[in-house]
This record gives sequence, structure tokens and C-alpha cells, in this order.
Amino acid sequence: MAQDAINMLNQSKNPTDDSKYLALTAPNRIVFIAVLYIYVIVITLIVIRNDTVGGIYIIPALMVQVSVLAIPFLLKVKADQFGWFHPVIFTVVLALVQLLRASPAYALGFKNHQALLTHTPLQLSKLLALKLLLLSAGYLAYYGGFFFFTISERRPLSFASTESRFSNSRLLITIGGSLLIAAWFFQQRGGVTAHFASFANTRHVSLAGQFYWIQLGSIAAWSCVIWVAYQPKIIRNPLFWTIICISLGTVFLMSGSRSSLLEPFIVLVMVYATYTRKIPVLALTAFAFFFIVVFGLLGEFRTATWGGDVQWNLLRPQTASSLTDVGTRFLNNEVVERITTGDTSLAVFAKVPSEESLLLGESYLAIATIAVPRSLWSGKPTLVDSRAGRAFYGINSGRPIGAVGEAYWNFHLPGVLMIFFLFGVFHRWLFAFYEANAFFKPVIVFYLVTLYTLSPYSSSIVNWLIYSASIAGIVFIAEGGFQRHSKTHYQPSFKSQT
Repeated sequence: MAQDAINMLNQSKNPTDDSKYLALTAPNRIVFIAVLYIYVIVITLIVIRNDTVGGIYIIPALMVQVSVLAIPFLLKVKADQFGWFHPVIFTVVLALVQLLRASPAYALGFKNHQALLTHTPLQLSKLLALKLLLLSAGYLAYYGGFFFFTISERRPLSFASTESRFSNSRLLITIGGSLLIAAWFFQQRGGVTAHFASFANTRHVSLAGQFYWIQLGSIAAWSCVIWVAYQPKIIRNPLFWTIICISLGTVFLMSGSRSSLLEPFIVLVMVYATYTRKIPVLALTAFAFFFIVVFGLLGEFRTATWGGDVQWNLLRPQTASSLTDVGTRFLNNEVVERITTGDTSLAVFAKVPSEESLLLGESYLAIATIAVPRSLWSGKPTLVDSRAGRAFYGINSGRPIGAVGEAYWNFHLPGVLMIFFLFGVFHRWLFAFYEANAFFKPVIVFYLVTLYTLSPYSSSIVNWLIYSASIAGIVFIAEGGFQRHSKTHYQPSFKSQT
């Protein structure tokens, strides 16, 4: 295993645009590392200026984490096996995004916490520092799982080929079928307005027993992602954008989940970036502002239903100023709150195991039982988000605690190390699988879906399993089935698929 790690760290040629992971150049590495440490310096200056309570604990812990995150950017690896979409690099990028989101907590500290009403600001800052250190330990374990675990070289899938039998007609039939199921679903629920009004009883209660219908209704959105993988130029077709807007809107109306809009869209952008070998920075920036407003609008629309009244007029703000206000409220009331006074993982660190017992793997067992209807097994394990809502807030709805919070609640510190190490091992397998099959377009989608949506967190794992099954089903229909190919059809070269 050690020899495998040494082999992966050898120096090779300079990155080129032929990298299937989107080339990561030496200047890219320098800039990224600089951003990490400049971020710490800025947070430190704000802490000093505001005399933030507990800053003396937060800043050292923050420095430890950014130093851990910088490690992969210092490694010497084969250029054609490294890039922005490499599992380790992409994981670090997502970690940086989470750091940026939590900036208000690091810079300004806490005055209170929704689940820890008796804790002082200093105690809350210590818990935040503990979270940063646990995350750092988790990422080190993740690196160990990825770089020091041997995965034998994989052969291409027997049905993988560059000879595609993809059919637009079959894909459009799949999209149409998914939307028809959604229409039937709304009819059974008494119409869209009646369905959304039922969220007044919380979505957890309202959608009980509707899980499979919602997943079938979401197939239309994921079909659009598959469409771009097979025919990237379809992105220029107005019909495509009409279909994807209808599909994403349908998913939100069925589930009430705003993330159901974002995930297919982000993966779609990643698929297109893999095709063009470029990250569309300007387009992503524009869409980021767009989604902030959309998420704000949909959040206020959804919140209004808690009183049992669906106010469709909230989706029609009249001026640019009102849109700006919606986006600002979303950032202040939801994004900032969730990573400060609503950070449920801090409650886990404060109350486990003194007040709440260790779960000892029960929340992970819930993944295996998710497909079993609760009507058949009323006492089956529940996912950790629902358990956290009841345990720490006394409410009958879920509160996310994140991967490190769940691992800690299950097995304490050893759990954090073990779960993140296993995640690194899985990413090592994913890397080997992609290396062998990157010429097969459905594998590209599966790989990118896994990179973006999967984390070592039970709720994330459940969603990833659903997305993967949906993608497999869509490809099966669009390709007219899976057919075994001879070795002569194998062309394990990224160039061949573009």
C-alpha cells in the first residue's frame, strides 16, 4: 500500500487540456493555496477588529484546517490523472465552499444557538473550534484512505462502448412519462395547490408514503443531464431549456425541496465542462446570483404554506429591488443561520454522549432500510436528520448535522476517522473505475453525480443511491438496453468521446 502511494505521488509531465479531470496547472495550485491562507488572514483581522469572543480558539483551528486542505495541492502526481474533477481535489474545493459559507461564524462568533440556549458565546466558539479540528482529522483520514489503499486495476464494463445507440425519441418518451407521473401525482393529491398546502403539517408528515412517486417525477430532470452527456450541443436548443425548466419546477412542486433544483443543474454544468474542458466561471457566477434569488423566492413561498395558505403571488416580485431584497433575506435568514445559530452539529458535540447516547451505527443502518415502507416496519431506523430534529429541537422535522456530526454521534472521535477513511477508500475505487471507463458517457455522468452529491453522510448516501439508480434506468431506456461488447470496442481514451 505504501508503494502504491509513492507511485501516485511521482512527478510527471505538465498538465494539459487532455486531462479527463480538467487540468490543474501549477499557477492554479499556487492561487488556490494563496486563497486558503489569505482567507485565514482576513478572518483573523476581522476577529481582532471586532474582539470576537472565542477567536483565540477559532483562528488556530481554522489555520489547521486550511493547512490540511492545502496538502493535495502540494502533491506531485501524474498530470493525466489529476485535475479539478479529481476526487480528492473536488472534495477539497467543496470543503473550501463550506468554509466560505461559515465565514460569519468564524469572524463574528456566536451570541446564542437555537439548540444550546444555556451555552455562552465562549462555549459556542469552543464547539466551533472543535468542529474544525474534527473536520481536519477527518480529511487526514480521508487522504489516508485514498492514497494508501490499493485498488487493483479495473477492466472496462462489459457493456461500455464508444458505439452509442442513444435515441432522442426514447429519451423524450422517458421525460414525457416522468412528467405524466407527476401530473397523476398532483391529481391524486387534489391539485398542485392542495398538495403544497399540505406542507403545513411539515413535509416529513405530508410526503409520508409518497417517496417513490417523487423519485419517478424527478427522472425528467436527470434525463436532461444524460441528454447533455450524449449531445452537448443540445444546450444551445431553446427546447432543451424549456424542458429542463419544466422538469426542475415539477420536482420542486412535488417535493418542496430546493436542492432538487440545484443538484441536477450543477451536475449538468459539470458534464458540459468535462466536454469543453473548461469551467464556465462567468456563467457559474451569473447562475449563482440567479439561484440565490430563486432559492429566496421559493423559500418564502414554501414558508407561507405553513399557515395552510399557498400564496402564488410571492413568486411574482414586481421590481429588481424586490428581487435583491429576496436574495438578501435568503442569505441572512437561511444561509447564515444554518451555519451559525442553526448549526446542529454543535449540539451533537455538546450533548453526545453526556445527554444523548451514541447511535453505534444505527443512522447508517437506516440507509439499508430506506426502501422498506414504514407501514410494514413502523420501528425501522430513521435517518439522522429526523432524529436530530427531535433530539435537539423537539420538532418533528429534520435538521441536518453533516458528515462529521453524524460520524461523531455514532462512534465519537474514532467514528470520524473511520467514516472519512472509508470515504477515501470509496473515492479510490471511484477513481480506478473512472480511469477504466471514462470513454463511456453514462460513466462520466455517474462519476460527476458521485463527486457532487455524495458525502459520508447518510442523507447524502440515500440521495446518491436514488440518483444513480435513476441514471442507470434512463441510460438503459435511451440506449435500448445494455449490450455486451467485445474487447475490440474498448477505447479507453478521453479524446475519443468528444
